[in-house]
Amino acid sequence: ESTIILNGIKYIGREAFSYCFNLTDIDFGDGITTIDYRSFFDCENLTNMTLPTSLTYLSHGAFSFCNGLTSIDIPDAVISMGNYVFYGCENLKYASFGSSLESVPVQTFAECKSIHSVRLNESLTSIDDEAFHNCRCLIDLDLPDNVKSIGNSAFKGCHGFTEIMIGDGVESIGNRAFES
Repeated sequence: ESTIILNGIKYIGREAFSYCFNLTDIDFGDGITTIDYRSFFDCENLTNMTLPTSLTYLSHGAFSFCNGLTSIDIPDAVISMGNYVFYGCENLKYASFGSSLESVPVQTFAECKSIHSVRLNESLTSIDDEAFHNCRCLIDLDLPDNVKSIGNSAFKGCHGFTEIMIGDGVESIGNRAFES
């Protein structure tokens, strides 16, 4: 069991802490703006972290396969994310999006098989291909009116839906978007 305290750090580089299997806690402090490519990839026992309010960018696969995570709140300052940021986080149950993010990138939460609740923000305009692919426990979905496009297989394999509310702004729904 180990904790990382990152006070005063602005940037976390590519694969900086990947495969740190004993990492359980991260204290990001304040000031971090970028978490780069696969920085915490496969930190399977990471259970406790809060993304800093200063964060503006999460790169590809930053927290993929962090199976200890159960919830994530993406801060308001995050304006861009890479693909598959939380891919395969099997115990993730809840996620919320900050107010600045305009898209849910490709495979952001794909294979997060325990996720049942997602709070989307009103500024979202697109949900990209396979963003929630195989999120089997996702129960209900309320797409904001600003969402214009839902990508291919965006919700494919999401067997748990009891209700889907598609906002008035949706102009296109991709192939197999909601295929069970």
